[in-house]
Amino acid sequence: MPSRSSSRPGSSVRTLHPRPGAIEHHLHRLPLFEQLTGDEFHALAQQATLRSYARDEVVFEAGESAEALFCVVSGSLRIVRPLPGGEERVLHIALAPTTVAEMPVMVGRPFPARGICNDASTLVVIPRATLLKLVQQDPHFPLRMLGAAMKRLRLLTEAIARQGHLGATSRVAAYLQGLARGCVHDPAETPEIVLPAAKKDIANYLGLKPESLSRALASLKKRGVIEVEDNLVRVLDARALDQVVGPR
Repeated sequence: MPSRSSSRPGSSVRTLHPRPGAIEHHLHRLPLFEQLTGDEFHALAQQATLRSYARDEVVFEAGESAEALFCVVSGSLRIVRPLPGGEERVLHIALAPTTVAEMPVMVGRPFPARGICNDASTLVVIPRATLLKLVQQDPHFPLRMLGAAMKRLRLLTEAIARQGHLGATSRVAAYLQGLARGCVHDPAETPEIVLPAAKKDIANYLGLKPESLSRALASLKKRGVIEVEDNLVRVLDARALDQVVGPR
């Protein structure tokens, strides 16, 4: 049975007790660890824990000491930065399988933003001390972590640059286009996208008001490009979606 494990008041985080090999299986799915040996996977898994988080559960706070690496193996996190006046800016929506905040963990800096679960999520949590031991054994490991962080930074920078010259409908189309690429393996399939976060948070990430997101979805639906049912979006015409986004 899972046991409750969290230092946050009122938290519903639980530490799970998976079957042998389950954590190693999750780690194998993460690009950050793809070059580890079998012994290294086993050693890492021995020190890691598997935790379940409820929707809107805070995983880490901005300013907290980064003493563990969080690996999202199911569900998704939104990475938000608190702003003056109590508002928040959604910087990134991290979809499983992925790791988050690698650099603060490796350099021993506080988390620069807050990580919040968009829905019920499962995370592998690896202590920073365990990662530092791995660095001693594999000097190339920090370079892979840096590469993962730089790739995320590049994607974030590109997204911000694109948002600067795209209208609301094109921004939404580009976001759906990216999600569709990740959920379809057969080009003949009709992509069915489960939105990974609340629409208000997706709107925040895209630099839009919630009502602008709703109007953009309605416009795409009216054109026959998509169908929308609650948080499920079906892409009916991928070519038309590409045309709405325009050239890169």
